[in-house]
Amino acid sequence: MPVIIGALREGAPNETRVSLVPEVVDKFAASGAHVCIERGAGIIDGIETRQLAPAMTRVNAILDDVKDVTTRVKDDTERVDRAIHTTIDRIDDTAGRVSGMIRGARAIVEAVLRAA
Repeated sequence: MPVIIGALREGAPNETRVSLVPEVVDKFAASGAHVCIERGAGIIDGIETRQLAPAMTRVNAILDDVKDVTTRVKDDTERVDRAIHTTIDRIDDTAGRVSGMIRGARAIVEAVLRAA
């Protein structure tokens, strides 16, 4: 498991010290450590962008995967919803036909009973 190193920004107003310099950040990263830099940490300009670029590439790839999965789930949900409604419609049609057959059978039985 890689080591995670954090570089925090100074809280005092007008603080000019930096928590890490780019050369040290590069050495940490080259050794396999993950360097997390708080925005505005006082690190020399450009280091945040250099360190964030690989992480942002990974984050964007993950977001693309999430978008793909979300689209597939939405499509599957719509397909299942259509199937459920089609099934309900078929049940309603069948119930209507059965109800009609029962009314017809009842009418026949009533007619036979009246004739008897």
